[in-house]
Amino acid sequence: MNARAPLRPVRLPGYTNEDGDGVVGDGPVALDAYIDFQCPYCRMFAESSGPVLDGLVADGRIRVIGHPVAMLDQMSTDDYSARAAAASGCAADGGGFAAYHAALFAGQPPRAAQGSPRRN
Repeated sequence: MNARAPLRPVRLPGYTNEDGDGVVGDGPVALDAYIDFQCPYCRMFAESSGPVLDGLVADGRIRVIGHPVAMLDQMSTDDYSARAAAASGCAADGGGFAAYHAALFAGQPPRAAQGSPRRN
């Protein structure tokens, strides 16, 4: 086994890709973050750990690789998770993943009750 080969999950969550969409920083240590922009726990992680991770990125110690997923679309009436995850790839292409990530969590809508009618 090559000690320098990056570790990859055995099974990737649905609605994601192997390389990730938002890579922030260029440090030698990769932190892979699987995030759903509808998930309140993902938001809490971003709010509580964000400053520490930002400092490690700024110091060149890590790079954060965002893997947006859409696990909670069943809790949404408008496919919010899938739309936000897809749009994050566009933000990443323009170098704006970190700002997009922060804006989505700052304006995170409440989850709809299960069984609510879906809008199309």
